Amino acid sequence: VDDDQTLIGILDLKDLIIAKSPKKIKNIMETSFYSVHVEDDIQEVVKDIQRYDTLAMPVLNDNGQIEGIITMYDALDIIEEEAHDDYAKLAAVSTDYDMRESAFKNAKRRFLWLALLLLLNILVTSVIASFESTIERAVVLVLFQPLILGMAGNIGTQALAVTILGISRETLHDKINIIQHLLKEFLVGLINGLILGALAFGVAYTRLTIAPIGTIDPFLVAMVVGLSVSSALTVSAFLGSVIPIILNAMKVDPAVASGPFITTINDITALIVYFGLASVIILPLLTS
Repeated sequence: VDDDQTLIGILDLKDLIIAKSPKKIKNIMETSFYSVHVEDDIQEVVKDIQRYDTLAMPVLNDNGQIEGIITMYDALDIIEEEAHDDYAKLAAVSTDYDMRESAFKNAKRRFLWLALLLLLNILVTSVIASFESTIERAVVLVLFQPLILGMAGNIGTQALAVTILGISRETLHDKINIIQHLLKEFLVGLINGLILGALAFGVAYTRLTIAPIGTIDPFLVAMVVGLSVSSALTVSAFLGSVIPIILNAMKVDPAVASGPFITTINDITALIVYFGLASVIILPLLTS
């Protein structure tokens, strides 16, 4: 620094050790360096440290005077803290969990989240209720409902995790990258959906042929199951990737979309696809 504490250069310890007299500091210091402002967001500072691969980042005020440094070890602590925070959000629990707290206090902390999830799941039951006539006339569909919901939830969670990882690494920073990512996840869902849909068709058809349930043709039920798995996986993969991107654009932490929220959305979508296809394919034949 100069006499006014304005930062004018940086010096690596290694360069200082090997330097010999009569060299002066100004002869061996680097005048080209990266720095951050004292009012910068800490998350952005951590990203700068990662981006520039530096061991220490000088922190300056408005006058270019050095106020301190942020080291790589500080950044690692912040990254670890952020990871803990995101992991807590995955389960929709508070980050302030304390092992010494009583069960009552912990229950109180989680109650609001659980109450909100209860309301969200009422939407799922409402969707099921809207297909009451379809379920009533083709009860066998209930047998494969967990399979549809489970597969849709799994691929939706995978797409969500990949997307949040991309956002945190800033690989989804412009429209082209975002469109490419969404298209890729859609294709991943489509490919897996086609393969797993075919397997689900075979499993359902074999199950109903060996142990029939009701009088509906096993082939029709298996076809609905297979098409539903294919469609639900494709749609869920797309939703799992597009929802965190939308939230991030709205300046909302995309981790909020994880866990229970994306699961509920995928459940609603999968149920509409499943019972909707059944209503179109099976019910007309039962009527005739």
